[in-house]
Amino acid sequence: YASFFGYHSKKTLNRFLELGNNEKALADYTKAIEIAPSDYNYRQRGTLYLKLGNNEKALADYTKAIEMNPSYSELDDIHSLIGECYRHLKKYQNAIEHYEKAIKLDEAHPSAYYNLGLTYYALNKPYLSVNAYLQGFINEENALEAAQTMTIQDILSGRF
Repeated sequence: YASFFGYHSKKTLNRFLELGNNEKALADYTKAIEIAPSDYNYRQRGTLYLKLGNNEKALADYTKAIEMNPSYSELDDIHSLIGECYRHLKKYQNAIEHYEKAIKLDEAHPSAYYNLGLTYYALNKPYLSVNAYLQGFINEENALEAAQTMTIQDILSGRF
């Protein structure tokens, strides 16, 4: 039953999100965690909490996902998401620490560079902000994604 529910949960989550039913998706993952706790379910529920603006609960779920599986295949993404939670909580040094962990695990992680830039900008460090953003362009594979995320005009105008 637990493995079926895990499959059902993965399959229905996207449908709930497409329909804008975040609360139903959240209830689905909470039930999945009760039945069969897994790093995947904690990470997914953490992402829902982040989307709903509950950064403290998102941090707890991301931390639990790492505790359950320290060699998680997408550990760089989790650190980037933890950084995003801390940035929203205005705990900028913690955010920087996790963005840097994400980048250390995957040097071609455009959202980590982008969010690191946002964090430096919030700290009124525009040169570090621009540098972090531009670092995302170094790897040719992620240049397009970084460019879609933000334009140079956004940097220069301070709109980010």
